[in-house]
Amino acid sequence: MNKVLYIFLIPFIGLTFLSCSKKDDSSSSSSNIKLSDVKSNLSGKSLFITTGDSSSSSSRSSRSSNKTSSTSTDSLITIDNNSVIDYGIISDYDLEIEQVRVDQNNEYAYLQMKYGGGHSNSNRDMNVRALNCTLFKVNLSTNEMSCVEPGLVVTGIYHNMIFGVNDYHLDPFQFGSEHTFVFRTDWSVDFSTDSDLKCSKSCIYEHNTQTALTRRISPNTWEGERFIALGDGSIIWAALELNGDKATEILHTDTSGNTRELTSTSSGQFNGDFRAGDFLTGFWGSESHQTTTFVRVQDNVVRKTYITHNLGHSIVIKGYDGKIYTQTENGLYSILPNISYPLVSISETWKNKKKTIDCGGYTTTCGIHFTIVNGIVFYNNYVVNSNIESYELKATRISDNTTVTLLSPNSTCTENCYKFNNLYLRDQTYYSYKWFVSNNKIYV
Repeated sequence: MNKVLYIFLIPFIGLTFLSCSKKDDSSSSSSNIKLSDVKSNLSGKSLFITTGDSSSSSSRSSRSSNKTSSTSTDSLITIDNNSVIDYGIISDYDLEIEQVRVDQNNEYAYLQMKYGGGHSNSNRDMNVRALNCTLFKVNLSTNEMSCVEPGLVVTGIYHNMIFGVNDYHLDPFQFGSEHTFVFRTDWSVDFSTDSDLKCSKSCIYEHNTQTALTRRISPNTWEGERFIALGDGSIIWAALELNGDKATEILHTDTSGNTRELTSTSSGQFNGDFRAGDFLTGFWGSESHQTTTFVRVQDNVVRKTYITHNLGHSIVIKGYDGKIYTQTENGLYSILPNISYPLVSISETWKNKKKTIDCGGYTTTCGIHFTIVNGIVFYNNYVVNSNIESYELKATRISDNTTVTLLSPNSTCTENCYKFNNLYLRDQTYYSYKWFVSNNKIYV
């Protein structure tokens, strides 16, 4: 089978589409939708595009001349090998697809539905509640569509970014081994699920695609906050005390369900970021703040190794080039390979500004975000023009330290202007300085 490519065009305010439904025009408080009312149209397609908001969807997609139905969801557009554009989901009902994930073998696609929560009476939310499912599995050969696990509300992209614990946020849906994936959910009383899987607030689950069984990783006494799915089917994760503020250490759960602590701090909790390589190794800034710790669990034995850098408190970053970096108060450093000098230094203007704003205790990353792609560091810089505070986007090539400005506001901040905001107001502009990467291209 040809490799399936997938692109997510995701503004951080979420994803919407226009409904052509006749059934959904009423303002009733319930929906009659059934799974048989939703048809997949993904077989034979090479590209999946989840569109942006309704005001821009028409410019991002075109109507196919031979579309399957006159009433189709605009939030998922497909393109085949002959560049024919069509709808990915056919339904008379208003539904919204937040993202599409394709497994490692290009056999199945997983569609995450967007759900607004809060007992919303919007048509699309009522329809998702009636389906009692937010994550669907689609066979890419037959278009057969099924619910992965009824009643579980998979955490949305925007919600995960706002409330995620890692400064460099971890994906709420991750593939692990060839036959497993892991996802995080939000609590909701609007859905009905198996009693063994009920979640009091947010939980972490693993799904086995061979057995179709789902198991909960985080217990009901803890709020599952962040995780990394490893290539052998095990999981590195951490949680918060339910209705409390105590965090766990970094934990590891193997394929047999055995859980062990990977860190051991004097306070009994680990509050820093952690990441992982492409298969089995996890890593984080050490409790001593003077090293980066790498860990692998083999044959029930926790094996650790350390790289000493004496940089103080640091946040680990995995670059898209596969190398390991760390962010400190002074800038960005390379850990693997180990380089003693900063690749990018934080300006004194930035440092002084950070001292005047509420960073919620996260002074290392407060407002500063690095993304490394193909040996180039993309990052935001604090600038003031005409007494207006804003960001500019810069790029530094690691090999020769060449730096260019990619996006900069004009003097009156009326063009290309991302105004500086209190980073912990938790509004939409909180993430105006961030971006995402697809196919080695960076999107602001």
